[in-house]
Amino acid sequence: MKYGPASKFSTNRPCTNVPVNCPMCPLDAKGRKKTFWKYNFIVHMVDAHLSERNELPMLPLELMVTTHISKREEQQMGIP
Repeated sequence: MKYGPASKFSTNRPCTNVPVNCPMCPLDAKGRKKTFWKYNFIVHMVDAHLSERNELPMLPLELMVTTHISKREEQQMGIP
């Protein structure tokens, strides 16, 4: 899913919290991927996809880029 301007940081619209499909989850009964908000995605990964050794799986580079929250975005939104 692409969300155009909503997924791009700007000083006027610093929030880039958009839905992200999890490629690690199985499809649901309707053949859809599970979807999570970008800002909560790492919580989902820890809750659902940690290995027995408490390690996250290797993620596709595109997913790492898509779910990255920059320091600039955090600062603009007042997050310390």
